Amino acid sequence: MRANFERGFEMSLSINKTFYEKITTIFKKENWNAKTFCALTGLEAIFFTRMNRPGYKPNIRTLMAVCVALQLDVLTAANLLKSVGLAFSPECRVHQAYIFLLKNCKGMSIGKCNKILLSFKIDKKDLLGTIQRKTK
Repeated sequence: MRANFERGFEMSLSINKTFYEKITTIFKKENWNAKTFCALTGLEAIFFTRMNRPGYKPNIRTLMAVCVALQLDVLTAANLLKSVGLAFSPECRVHQAYIFLLKNCKGMSIGKCNKILLSFKIDKKDLLGTIQRKTK
């Protein structure tokens, strides 16, 4: 439990950086490469390439696939969203479902998380990972 706290605290220390600086720091810390990224997020490799370039701003669905795969806490995920000009909306069913995944589904695959989203009546267009969405 302490290791999880320390990991989350270290990640939260990077709050005053750009999205590019934050996400590349996290990728390095977690030893992620394009292959790992694709396997865990269900996203195509082009998204890993884009996230490793300054100035790229992912949409919320793409970023949530990364946050869920990284098993980030809600505060860290919200901080990453803020760094690209996005935020969770309390009135949005999809955003609340993503928060639910971050809080309650740590360690689950993107496929399992998508099944949970579908059980919450979340539209297929809002599922995580491009690869997962293509197979639905």
